[in-house]
Amino acid sequence: MKYLLANIKMTLRNKQVLFWSVFFPIFMMGLFGAMFQGGDRTYDIGMVNKSKSETAAKMVEALKKVEVLKISEDGEESEQASLEKGERIAVIEIPETLVDPPKQVKALGVPTTPAKITPTAIDILFNENKAQDAEIVATVVNQFIGKFNQQMTGQPETLTLTKEAYKSKDLKYIDFLLPGLIAMSLMMGGVVGIANGITTLRERGVLKRLLATPINPVNFFIVQVITRLLVAIMQAIIMVAVGVLAFGAHFYGSILTFAIVLTFGATVFLIFGLVMSSLAKNVDTVEPMTRAVTMPMMFLGGVFFPIEAMPTWLQPVSRALPLSYMSDALRKVISEGVSLYTIRIDLLVLLVWGIAGFLIAARTFKWE
Repeated sequence: MKYLLANIKMTLRNKQVLFWSVFFPIFMMGLFGAMFQGGDRTYDIGMVNKSKSETAAKMVEALKKVEVLKISEDGEESEQASLEKGERIAVIEIPETLVDPPKQVKALGVPTTPAKITPTAIDILFNENKAQDAEIVATVVNQFIGKFNQQMTGQPETLTLTKEAYKSKDLKYIDFLLPGLIAMSLMMGGVVGIANGITTLRERGVLKRLLATPINPVNFFIVQVITRLLVAIMQAIIMVAVGVLAFGAHFYGSILTFAIVLTFGATVFLIFGLVMSSLAKNVDTVEPMTRAVTMPMMFLGGVFFPIEAMPTWLQPVSRALPLSYMSDALRKVISEGVSLYTIRIDLLVLLVWGIAGFLIAARTFKWE
């Protein structure tokens, strides 16, 4: 216990570790949180077209040209799920009852009247937590429908708009950013912290002398892991508190599930740190090595932006990185409140990375 407490004090005195694992993620949270705190210039809308008519197809294509609307078509279940998560302002549903108007027959010398079709209601499910944005969207869509009626049928009430509130989570960019930054801080604390610490102890001859003491080397590593895990839990608590209190982030998940995922991910990145310390020859080489590993993952691991927003050729690279799966797991736990079973794929991939790292560290670790 005394050695554990001494190791914790030594870790907390390491300014470099504290900066990269705690203060840097909080700084990034403040920077990006402030950048994206304001309202969006475009509104994310889901489109569900159940009609097979040409009229419905033209309507969808015309709506896509409205600049303030960002429309996606991922299917009814997917769009409603996105609406529930708070990823959509509204979902527009075009019913299958919308059919094409009958063709008009023009008689010589007889004025032509617009063909009559059965009035059809276009449903718009809106996020009740974003009622103000939903009202703007409804107004835009309503004006569009009015013009569409006149152009297509000449009848002002052919298509009507009905609104229905949908219980959704009020998720914002900070809800995407916070879990990613927690994952990043675990990576930085584990890889940079343990790699620098172990390499420094090896270069000073502490590890070599440790073999001549009554202290079991296994206990030494257990203490190292426990120390880093305690620091990881502390920094996660601080970041969640700052995110919720200062930026209005949400925490929908189970604290127990969050703690399990946190501990599991932190352990995997600690193993990566051991690998880096095993491969590094001295303190001068360990820092460039850890930066070469952590910096690409920081920007490609889905921390700041969704992987889907990256170039297509880069997405497979991002999906192969352990940080991507850690970010995704924490994001689903914190923002969606899912169970461990739901994120089993994320945990399985992290487990594979952890086992691979452990095998490499076991074969390459040097005491001197």
